[in-house]
Amino acid sequence: MAAEPQINPHYTKVKTQADAWITRVMKKDEAWAARNASVDLAFLASCWAPGAGDEGLRVVVDWNHWVFLFDDRRRNDPGFGTGLMRAEFDEGHLRNDLAAARREINMMLAVMDGLLRVQEEDAVRFVFQTVCDRVGKQSSLDLQKCWKTMHQRYFDGLLQQVEDTQAQLSHTRSIQQYMDMRAHTIGVYPAIALALYAAGVDLPERVLQHPCLQECMRISAELVTLVNDIASFQKDLMLNVELNIIILVRRNGKGINTQKAVDEIGVMIKACYQRWHHALAGMPTWGEKIDREVCNFVDLQDGPVSWRPRNGSADNA
Repeated sequence: MAAEPQINPHYTKVKTQADAWITRVMKKDEAWAARNASVDLAFLASCWAPGAGDEGLRVVVDWNHWVFLFDDRRRNDPGFGTGLMRAEFDEGHLRNDLAAARREINMMLAVMDGLLRVQEEDAVRFVFQTVCDRVGKQSSLDLQKCWKTMHQRYFDGLLQQVEDTQAQLSHTRSIQQYMDMRAHTIGVYPAIALALYAAGVDLPERVLQHPCLQECMRISAELVTLVNDIASFQKDLMLNVELNIIILVRRNGKGINTQKAVDEIGVMIKACYQRWHHALAGMPTWGEKIDREVCNFVDLQDGPVSWRPRNGSADNA
């Protein structure tokens, strides 16, 4: 799980096409395009789906553009803004407006289920619509169900986060409650479904629901949360954002310093790897064909965990 990530050979070609397309759809200028290119979400996608063909990789890149635009767009600016991005569900205008958050997510669910068709002028939803269309046309029924289930987890997590913020529960969360919530909102679950699609990994629903596979996905989500929170700690301090594991560990530790909090998070990361090995050891066998697909599933967990911004970070786009 700690291996150096492989990079998809179609990276350069797909990056050029996808970056140009998202700039056009979002109606952005050259400065925005340059910032977006430097964030290099195509590199992220190439880590997640190193064996995908160019069409599959393009879907992964477009989805990554969508999820950053959806979750991290600035208020009144549906795209990567100048300076630090305001995550709408973290510190933006949807942070404590449950009704508005529910309306936004219900629209996305309608797009995903094919109940709502939007035009290119509705740019962020349009990007998601094109991704869902492409995934739906090239996926088995099991994978389509996985796609919807994983996105539902993500959307449900965002709504729970808004409910907690509205109820002023941020200061009373335990570390376990925080990790439970962030495992859903960090976006790893739908990213895993996306990686399965791009890699052509097709597992029956009964296998995907096995506790060992679910534990692997949960561990991936926790590791991404911990690494993301360490990387964004200074930004979160500047914006007075409570959603950060370092801030929570410091508060629960009655004022311990940042280094001690990071040390505690290091212990949490080590525990994740121990749980990972236990999950692998507990895997049953389903027969040669499915077992091979399960091995591919396990290999795909490396992408979201091992990725780092290549030329900067999305927070600076």
